[in-house]
Amino acid sequence: MAFCAICEMSALGQKRTCAVHDPMSALPPKADMCSALGDVRFGPKADMCGAKVYVRLALQSGHRGTCTPQYTCLKLDFMRAPLPPDGSVLLLIDLQKAIDHPSWGERNNLSAETNIARLLAHWRSRDWPVWHVKHDSTQPNSHYRQGQSGNEFKPKLGPLPGEPVIVKHTNSAFIGTNLETRLRSGNHEAIVVVGVITNNSVETTVRMAGNLGFATYLVADGCFTFGRSDWNGTFRSAEDIHAMSLANLDGEYCNVVTMASLLG
Repeated sequence: MAFCAICEMSALGQKRTCAVHDPMSALPPKADMCSALGDVRFGPKADMCGAKVYVRLALQSGHRGTCTPQYTCLKLDFMRAPLPPDGSVLLLIDLQKAIDHPSWGERNNLSAETNIARLLAHWRSRDWPVWHVKHDSTQPNSHYRQGQSGNEFKPKLGPLPGEPVIVKHTNSAFIGTNLETRLRSGNHEAIVVVGVITNNSVETTVRMAGNLGFATYLVADGCFTFGRSDWNGTFRSAEDIHAMSLANLDGEYCNVVTMASLLG
């Protein structure tokens, strides 16, 4: 029994066989070029060969290797493409005045807001989609609670007229919101994430975005966090927590990128 792999270029309506792999063979599966955008690999993790490419795997039966019509569709995970495609959604998470309250403690990435403002200008100048996530906390002691100044957007980072605002009440921008519906109805397959805090709402949203099949890019110097003690009581700096959060996400749920790589 072997596998017949067909690479379907949904954007162009083209099909071609990329590789045939016999799972009984000791040799690794052969990966052919599927398009100019990259290779196809078969194994525990499949690399992307284009922004709108599907691989159909079908069991081969008989000595002639005829593919049966029972196909299993696998949308390739294209988070492994090094940079987001033009027109990706820029998603800004929880960039509100509450994050400046001194009770948070010492933070890292002091230039994050400046970096995000530059990225915003870059996106807006190209008329690419910019979406804002706003946290309306339901906790009585939260500085993000509605009706206080902390709930307002930070200066220069708030929405312009026409830019969507997704209001959330939990850590994830996908829970209890229409974010996923908006992305899918607009055929948005890739998102670029900035905001706060790295190991909380940012990480939660990025994990869900990756699991939902969106190509997700997290800007390392476009988010920040705060120092805190770990489970054993050892204090960890904001930079250590930030770096570990990025390490947990990169290559598994997203691609971690930098401002320099996005702005050239």
